[in-house]
Amino acid sequence: MTSAGDTPMARALMIEELIGIRQYDTARVQLAEALTTWPDEPDLLSTGAYLDLQVGHYAGAMWYADNALRFDPSNGQAQRIRISVLLRGWNKMPAMAAAQHLVQTHPNRASSHYMMAVVLYARRHKRAALTAIDEALRIDPDDSSYRNLRGQIVGMRSWKGKALKEFRTALRIDPGNASAMENVGKAQSRRWRLSSALRAYLDLGAMDIRRADDVRAGVSEVFNRVVSVMTPLNFLALVILGASAAVATRYGNHQLPIPARVIAALLAIGVIALPVWMVLTVPQRSANALWASLRRSKLISLCVVLGMAIALSLLVVAVIGSQAAAEAVLPLIALPVLIVFALRLVADFVG
Repeated sequence: MTSAGDTPMARALMIEELIGIRQYDTARVQLAEALTTWPDEPDLLSTGAYLDLQVGHYAGAMWYADNALRFDPSNGQAQRIRISVLLRGWNKMPAMAAAQHLVQTHPNRASSHYMMAVVLYARRHKRAALTAIDEALRIDPDDSSYRNLRGQIVGMRSWKGKALKEFRTALRIDPGNASAMENVGKAQSRRWRLSSALRAYLDLGAMDIRRADDVRAGVSEVFNRVVSVMTPLNFLALVILGASAAVATRYGNHQLPIPARVIAALLAIGVIALPVWMVLTVPQRSANALWASLRRSKLISLCVVLGMAIALSLLVVAVIGSQAAAEAVLPLIALPVLIVFALRLVADFVG
């Protein structure tokens, strides 16, 4: 028996609040109870679709959405969830048809044009997607998700600076938008602003603990770029010292030329300083998250440690400056340099 104020809409709103705080089991119990009383209520069925979408049960989400639309063909939430599920398939045409129907049914809702933009973005239709998201923002200019998607679409055109501006606007509107923060990290990494990218990824972890895998992948990507700088610098220092040792041997000198030693030493110091500087720029509150991510990214962490060890060895050779020491040590250093190069290639595939 229900109370006078207990309506399907009130139950749907209560269940959505439970979903919002991730009380999925409680939400499912409440949904089952409500559907026992109102089995044909489209608002409850669309809420069931939303619940299954959030927990990754896509077949269930589609079942609920289809049933909600059977009783109310104009139900916007059910249509949007159905599109989200259809987009997961390799064939995007059903999602496109559903998005077109949604826009025709609710042309004055920003969410309709947003879903159209989502589908067009998935199909890599840049101009059409930008037009659709601009229409959504015309109707609702203060939605953080719309701004974030616009940044992603703009980023498809390689306008990294403009995309970053959109992501930051999304974060100003909603500082808790984890997706926008992740996109800030990606945009900064692609612009080689590695320290800013690293902080963004770690802030993502603080926003949403469920994004631990995304944080690890982001941190790994940043340090992969760091290694991509360290490796050629080490190789260049190795070549300079090796060539200097060959010249010294030819002319019977026992010491390497000072200019070569200085250049090689500066390169080695740069290699050592780069990862150290990256770590030191991380706020204290994010230090534990950084170490946790690096422990999980064992391959790229090994590359960083090996790169620093190689640089330290090169620095010692440059400081000593002995032709005999160079001829003895440099062949031993060459192999680790090649190993780091190979490991980084593997890390690109493994992630």
